[in-house]
Order: sequence, then C-alpha cells, then structure tokens
Amino acid sequence: MSNIISALLTERARHMDSLARLKAASNDWTAAERSRGEATMANIMSQVLELDSQLKRQGYKTHLQYQGGAA
Repeated sequence: MSNIISALLTERARHMDSLARLKAASNDWTAAERSRGEATMANIMSQVLELDSQLKRQGYKTHLQYQGGAA
C-alpha cells in the first residue's frame, strides 16, 4: 500500500472515530449542544467523503474502505 493511501486511511479512521465518539456523547446533549454537534458531525462527514474521493483517485477500491474504530 502506498504512503499516500496509508495516510488517507489513517486520516479517515481518525474522522470515523471522532464521529463515533460524538454520536455516543449526543445522548446527553442539550438542544444548543445538539445543534453545534450535528453541524460538527456534518462537517466531519464531508471531510470523510472528500477523503473517499481522494482514495478513489489513488485507485483504492471504495467497497473495501477502512472504517476505523467506528461501527
């Protein structure tokens, strides 16, 4: 695996872990926190989608994308 793909997968895994932590914490959010949290999650997900595009351009098979620690 190339260094570029490895770096992209590492970054993607970090974002997916962040999403999982935010989702787990969201049960305790107030209304104001929920609004900010959902905006943050949407921003992180857009970054994940951009990483997916970069991985695809590098020839990484998208159906095998690494999900990190998030389930």
